Amino acid sequence: MTASPDPSRLRKTLAACALLSSLCAVVGAVWLLLLPADPKNALLFGLSASRVALLSGLLVSAALETFAARALWMGSLGAFRFLSSLERWLGSPARLYFTELALLAAALAGAAVLAVAPPVPGWEAILLRLSPLAFSLIGTAAPSFLAVAWLFGGPLTASPRLRAAVHSVDVFFFAAGLLLVALNLYGLPRSMRNPEIYRDLYWTIELTPEEVYAALPQRTGESNAEYMVRLVDALHWGIAHYWEPAGTDRYHLRVPVWENWILFLGSYLNPDRYLAYEFCAPRPAIERGVGLCSQVSLTIADILAARGFNVQIAGLDGHVVAQAEVAPGEWWTLDVDHGIVLKEPIEAIQQHPEVIVPLLIAQGYTEPEYLAHMVEVWGPEGNFVTANAGDDFEEGRCTRERWFYALKWLLPLLALCPALITFARRRRIVGTGSESGN
Repeated sequence: MTASPDPSRLRKTLAACALLSSLCAVVGAVWLLLLPADPKNALLFGLSASRVALLSGLLVSAALETFAARALWMGSLGAFRFLSSLERWLGSPARLYFTELALLAAALAGAAVLAVAPPVPGWEAILLRLSPLAFSLIGTAAPSFLAVAWLFGGPLTASPRLRAAVHSVDVFFFAAGLLLVALNLYGLPRSMRNPEIYRDLYWTIELTPEEVYAALPQRTGESNAEYMVRLVDALHWGIAHYWEPAGTDRYHLRVPVWENWILFLGSYLNPDRYLAYEFCAPRPAIERGVGLCSQVSLTIADILAARGFNVQIAGLDGHVVAQAEVAPGEWWTLDVDHGIVLKEPIEAIQQHPEVIVPLLIAQGYTEPEYLAHMVEVWGPEGNFVTANAGDDFEEGRCTRERWFYALKWLLPLLALCPALITFARRRRIVGTGSESGN
C-alpha cells in the first residue's frame, strides 16, 4: 500500500497554496480598484454596486486565505481538523486530483469566454470588472492542482486504472504545451510584414520596420515639437493605409497563429473583434506595416505615453487621430494617417476645420470631393476624445492584449508542469528505492 503524504509537508504545502491564493485575490482587488470608474453608477466611494460586490468578495477571500495559511503553517488545532476533514472527504486522492483539474479547466475556460465572447451591449464593461476575478481564480486553481499532483503522486499511481487516467492527463497537457511552446519559438524570428506592401498597395510606404524602430526614441537635444513631427513622419511612411478583407491573411490583418495563438483563435471565436485586429503595442503594429487611421493613432499614442507624454485618442466622425501635450497646456493634433501635424488641439480645429485643407494638399490629397469630406469630418459633429488612449477607445483593449501576449507563454508552460511533476516524483521514488535496496 502506498503511503500518504507526510502530514507536516502536506500542511506546509497547503499553507503556501493558501498564501499564494490570498496574494492573487489582493492583486485582483487592486486591479479592480484601478479600473476607470463610472460616476453615473456610483454606489460607494465612486464604485458601482457590482464592483463593490466583487471587491468585497476578493477582500474577504484574501483575509480568509491568509488566516488559513497562517493556521496551516503554525499547525494550529483548526488546521489539523481541516486536514482530518480533507482526508475523510477524499476517500481517495484521485477525487481531489480530478476535482482540482476540473476547477482549473473551468477557470481557464471562463477566462477564455470572457476574453473572446461575442460583443453584446455592456459586455466590455462586464469583462473589465470580471477579469480580476478570473485572474484570482486561475491563480488559486493552478498552484493547487500542481501541489495536489506533487503531494499525491504516489497514491494516484498506486492503482493501474488511476495510473492510466493520470498518465492520459499528463500526456494531453504535455503534448499541448509542447506544441504551443514550439509554435511560439517558431514565431520569434518571423516577421508579420509581407514585402509586397512596398509595391502592390495603392498607398505605398518607404520605411522598413527596423528604420521605424530606429526613429522611435527621442534624440538628445531634440525638442518635443521636433520629436513629434519626426515621429508622425516615420509612422506615416512605415505603416500603409490598408484594411481590406482580401488581405486578411495575406497581410496578416488576422494575427498569425505563430505570432499569438490566442488572438488567432479569437479571430474564429469572435471575428467581429479579432478577425481584423488592431494592435495597441507599437512593435507588432509597425512590424505588420498596414492599418487604418485608428491603428496608427493607437500606435503613436502608446509610443508617446511610454515616454511620459500626456496623450489622447480623438474619434472624429469617420476618422481617428491622436493629440499630445507638447508643452504644459499646449496640445498638438497628430494625424499620422495623413502624415500631418496641427499645432492646436481638436477643440480649436473643429471650430475652423478648413485649416486642414492646405495641409492635406501639401501631402498630395488634391481631390475636391475628398477635401470637402475631410472638412466635414473635422467639424464638431460626432467627435469624442478619450483620456486613456487604447483602453478607453475600446474598453480594455490594451489590457487584454498585454495579457494575451503574456498568456501565450504562461499557459503552455503551465501545461507542461503536471507531466514534469510526475516524472520528478517517479525519479525520486526510483532513487529512494535504489538507496533502500542498497
